[in-house]
Formats: sequence, structure tokens, C-alpha cells
Amino acid sequence: IQWKITLLAGLCLLAIVTLLVGASQYQSSRSAALVDKASSSMLEESAKLRLQARGELQAMRIQRYFMDAYQYGKGFSRQILFLREQAEKRFLDAFDLREDLTRQVRTSLEANPALLGLYLVFEPNALDGKDELFADQAELGSNDAGRFSLYWAQPTPGQLESESMTEQLLGDTTPGANGVAYNAWYTCPRETRKTCVLEPYYDEVGGQQTLMTSIAFPLELDGKVIGVMGVDISLASLQQISLEANRDLYDGQGHISIFSPGALLAGHSRDQSLLSLPVARAYAEHASELAALIKAGGQAELHHGDMLRVVSPFRPIPDAQPWS
Repeated sequence: IQWKITLLAGLCLLAIVTLLVGASQYQSSRSAALVDKASSSMLEESAKLRLQARGELQAMRIQRYFMDAYQYGKGFSRQILFLREQAEKRFLDAFDLREDLTRQVRTSLEANPALLGLYLVFEPNALDGKDELFADQAELGSNDAGRFSLYWAQPTPGQLESESMTEQLLGDTTPGANGVAYNAWYTCPRETRKTCVLEPYYDEVGGQQTLMTSIAFPLELDGKVIGVMGVDISLASLQQISLEANRDLYDGQGHISIFSPGALLAGHSRDQSLLSLPVARAYAEHASELAALIKAGGQAELHHGDMLRVVSPFRPIPDAQPWS
């Protein structure tokens, strides 16, 4: 009887211990799962917030770069309109006016070595009504039809070159590699009556292909566009921004891209050769989703497999279409 009682007590004790150990392990496993889930959620939220903050920071850097050129160009466009107004009031000779404008464009570009170029185009006879007297006088900024159509380029700071843009050039609507008409730098502000930031494009500067864009301003008088003034700026700094930002973000394990409104790459930390090309060249699998977001200027958090992507839109200058 004693052995039976001892055996029964031992079995009960073993069962209780087994039950307690099992319950403890279950509770421990459940707690670990809850902690893991909570930690994962916290880490994911932290990653989202960090990416959003990083996107906003880079947007501010890019905005500052664009705004410097925008403010400079806006101020110069007002100066051009003022010079034309004064010439009209004081009956300034047309030759002197064109000579003065040519000098002013050169001086303005020379004073800003960060710019690649500066151009000024008036509509036919919108400057002084005497275009026919200045046909083929490139030294006065006049093209083959006589209208003022001047471009000063600065391949390297302090070294300036000028040309007068022909009527054929002004009317060239041939699509470039980015799909945009060649003369968008002229037609966009003229037709929209707004300041335009062009899609990224490659052009030869100082014998080298340079990724650049133009900020083009309409010159308005009495509600009518009488000309266009614009500045060309390099986008090399945007690629540098994407590379530096990516190194600071998870030790370069991710990637950062900068997109124009047309979903063209203006910066891409993984492959510089894709610059100025469409989003599909860098993100083929999710191109349609990303392109729609970018063109709409939408903000989003996207889960693509194991990849978390955050899209942050921003406006490089006031009233411009958003970049991302």
C-alpha cells in the first residue's frame, strides 16, 4: 500500500511538473512571439519614419539647389523686362538695345559660375519691332530672321561661348532621348505662361556629356508672353546627393533614386548609367506602380517582397510639377 501511494504520488508529481514545464514553455514561446511581432512592428515603423525623414531631408537639399537658380533667373528676367521698358520710354536705338542685352546676358552668366548656360529669346518683333534690320547679326544676338535669340554657354567657369539660335532650332520639335521635344525649353513657358523645369537630359558641355535641366521663365507684358528667358543647370549634384545619402542609410544596403515628374531618373545610387532613362530601366517589376505614383506626385509606403520603399514627392520650385 505504501509503495502504491508513493508511486501514485510520484506519478502525480511528475504529471504536475510536466504540465508546469509545458505551460511555462508555451507561455515563454508565446511571449517571445509577441515580443518578436512587437519588435518587428516597431523596427518597421522606425524604418518607415527614418526613410520619410531622409526623403524630406534630401528633398530640402535638392529644393535649395533648384531655388538658387530659380531666384537668380527670376531676378534677371525682371531686369530684362525693365531694360526693354526703359529703351522704349527713352527711344533707345535698336542697335544699342540689342548690344546692351547681349552684354547683360554675358555679364549675368559670368557672375554665376554655377550655371551652365543662359538664354534669351523674344517673339518675332516683340523686342523693338525691327527684326528685319538685324538678320544674321549673331554678334547682336540676332538670328537668321533678325529676332533676338541669344544663348551664352559656360562649359567651364569663366569661359563663355555665344550663339544665336536659328528659327529652325527654335521650331525643332524632335523628341530627345527623354521623349520630350527638343525645343521644350522655349515652348513650355511660352505656352503655359508658367516657369518650367525641364525633364533631365544629356547635352555636351566642354566636350563631355552632362546631365542637366533648364529652368525657363516666360517674359510677360500686358498679359502676353513676349519672350522666354532660361538658365541651364547641371544635375551632377543630384547624383552625388543620392550616393552620399545612400552611404548614410543602413551602410549602403538600400538605394536612393531621384525622379523627375515624367518618371525619369535624375539620380540613382546603384547605377549612374541609367540617368535620364525611364523608371522601368531601374525598377522593371514595379515600374507601372512607381511611374503612376511619381507622375501623380503621390506619397506612399510600398512593400515589394522583402523591400520597403518610401516615395516622397517635393516641388523643386514654386508651382512646378513635383519631383520624387
